[in-house]
Amino acid sequence: METKLVKGGIYGFIVGLMLGILWCPDQITTHGMGGTTTTVLLPMREYVFKVLRIACLCSLGTVVSVYGREWYVRSQQGGQGGNRTAPSFWSGFMKSFLFVLGVLLIAALIAALFR
Repeated sequence: METKLVKGGIYGFIVGLMLGILWCPDQITTHGMGGTTTTVLLPMREYVFKVLRIACLCSLGTVVSVYGREWYVRSQQGGQGGNRTAPSFWSGFMKSFLFVLGVLLIAALIAALFR
């Protein structure tokens, strides 16, 4: 179980970095009166900390969900070892989650291309 938690944390951190870079803006644009706009670039340090915060939150969420899944699978097996197949609920949940995540990422990439 420990290796699954570590792998989940690492993969969650990597995915969080990708999502943070994709969705975290590096500039702030304000619209003033009379149609004026002001764009301020964030300092690199502030931007990096925003991206790292998103990555750490994704990593923590992944570790918690992996732990919950393992706890559920072990409770269904009565605490015994043996065959560790996930119940159909969790496999369906993960498939649908990954599908929706993929659709959102593709939509975000398309929206970023046509900005």
